[in-house]
Amino acid sequence: MNWKPISAYVEPDWESGRDTTPMLFWREKKGGAVFGFIRDGEVFDHNWVYVCDANKVTHLAEITPPVAVPA
Repeated sequence: MNWKPISAYVEPDWESGRDTTPMLFWREKKGGAVFGFIRDGEVFDHNWVYVCDANKVTHLAEITPPVAVPA
């Protein structure tokens, strides 16, 4: 996994109606990470529960979904 500075994060076009892939966001002040979304300057988990202000996030990492292996 490659961590990028939060300044590299580009918020998706939420009005487009397309599904977005959650990211892993690192919160240095809390010493942990959250899997979810940044929207309108706020961080939500993957269930859209409010987590924290986005200004507490310092890094992000793209999550690669698992690839199904044919049986």
